[in-house]
Amino acid sequence: MTHPRELNDAEMMECARNLDDEDASYFGNSNAFYKLYNTAQCAVFYFQNDEPEKSLNTRFEMSIENLCIVGEQEGVDEFTLDLPAGKNGYKILKPIIEGEATSIQMRYEYSLN
Repeated sequence: MTHPRELNDAEMMECARNLDDEDASYFGNSNAFYKLYNTAQCAVFYFQNDEPEKSLNTRFEMSIENLCIVGEQEGVDEFTLDLPAGKNGYKILKPIIEGEATSIQMRYEYSLN
């Protein structure tokens, strides 16, 4: 039995970016959105700000099990993202213990200035 190859971070970010447009969650009536690529290996948030003159400022608060936010201190369960007009960004969550169940529940707030 062969096991599928695990994707590296760049490949996972590409998968998130390439999700269908119907997977996009828009911030209100704006041209800014996020997509969530979620697998047993990771969860990747892809953010795109297509607003021509406004920066996106967002804060995600999460209840996460067996996950850590890459680039944040251990135990942190929230992140903020400031995204200038026309830019994109990512946040990656990875399992703390490989092979065990993970879960995410989240809420967010945002502003466009």
